[in-house]
Amino acid sequence: MTDTSISLYGTGGMDNTNHVVIPTVEYNFTTVAKNGGTTHTVNSAVRRSEEDKIMSSSWELGIRTILCTVSLIANVVSIIAIAYIPRPWMYKHYLYLMINLSVADILGTLSSLLSALNYYIIQVDPYTWIHMNLKYLMVFAHCTFVFSYSVSALVVLSLALCRYISVCHPFNSPTFLAQSRIIIAFVCLWIAGAVITIPLLIAELRNDYDIIITFSNYVVPSVLTLVAVMTFILCIRVFIEAKKLNKRLGDIYGVDYSQELTSLADNNAVVTTVLLTTTLLMSALPYWITMILFYKGIGHPTLGIAGDYFIKHLPVINFISDPIIYSFRTRDIKIGYKNAYYKLLPYFRNDDDVARKASVVSRDTQQMQLVMNDDVDDTSRPMTRSTTLTSQQAYEQIQNQMICSRTLHEQVPFRLQQTLNTNEVGRVVSGV
Repeated sequence: MTDTSISLYGTGGMDNTNHVVIPTVEYNFTTVAKNGGTTHTVNSAVRRSEEDKIMSSSWELGIRTILCTVSLIANVVSIIAIAYIPRPWMYKHYLYLMINLSVADILGTLSSLLSALNYYIIQVDPYTWIHMNLKYLMVFAHCTFVFSYSVSALVVLSLALCRYISVCHPFNSPTFLAQSRIIIAFVCLWIAGAVITIPLLIAELRNDYDIIITFSNYVVPSVLTLVAVMTFILCIRVFIEAKKLNKRLGDIYGVDYSQELTSLADNNAVVTTVLLTTTLLMSALPYWITMILFYKGIGHPTLGIAGDYFIKHLPVINFISDPIIYSFRTRDIKIGYKNAYYKLLPYFRNDDDVARKASVVSRDTQQMQLVMNDDVDDTSRPMTRSTTLTSQQAYEQIQNQMICSRTLHEQVPFRLQQTLNTNEVGRVVSGV
């Protein structure tokens, strides 16, 4: 008879003896009394062990479902917020990178949920799992997880690289950070993630258990750790160069003005990149280390409990933390959230309270619009049209002017900026 017993340690596929291999590490421990003396004692222990495994897989699927739901909501909402950021997006390459990061996190979230579902089916009804040939679902979940994690790490590295080019090579940044080259870079990111994943996919389809273990536990962690180290090095280099630039500008234009131009923007971007890289490593390293320990058979029961209820879910927590970090630390994305809120709120709530809030926003934004139109020539001043704007239209128009003013403030050369008259400078700065 063919042996179809289920192996508790593996990353996908079947080995040469037809042992079914699950895609995630099994952290449970089965303890059977060796000196029980009777078959009844052994059968009771095995029955309790199977019940514990089913209970553990049920808890894992429940926890994973909650975390994945939160991750999907956070990443989808962040993409919507970015879509509502006023155009144009000139010199805002990081917004495209954030979209790619959210898409990669969504793929990783779905693959993690499929992995937990696959493990639950194996524990509850393994023969159905075998007969329905759900092995390919397991292979898809495992490879998609590696692919999405690789793309996430490469996107964070790209953020650090773009900031490095902007700060350390400012004269070359318009060439290297042109929109056409940014699009090519995005395509290369996803191709690089696929290149990292393809050897694992081939090993999974060939059921080469040794290559799967080596690639999953050693090759992929080493590559992603190297990417994280490169990201940290670029961030340190940008931080040092920004300090030097701040000192030089302080000697020429004054300390306060130089800090306004350099320190706030550069340090903010560097800290955001460091936070994204740190959360990626802090979620991935314990997961990989635990896998390696259990594959080598040196796991401890306490580590097994921690793995069941915490370590297994760290990658999904990273997918949740990414949109939270860059949303709270990026001013343009905050504006996108506000635009999306005022644009979409009437579709979900249609009561008097929303109408009152909308009217207040309308009055405020119309007043700001009238003030800004005071400097326009009388023949072209749209005074009556401004007073008929809806709350959403007025808010979007003000936000567009704020973004354009901020872009002008960033691009005007320093010496020319100082030659602007006081009224013009006041209007530009007020929009930042």
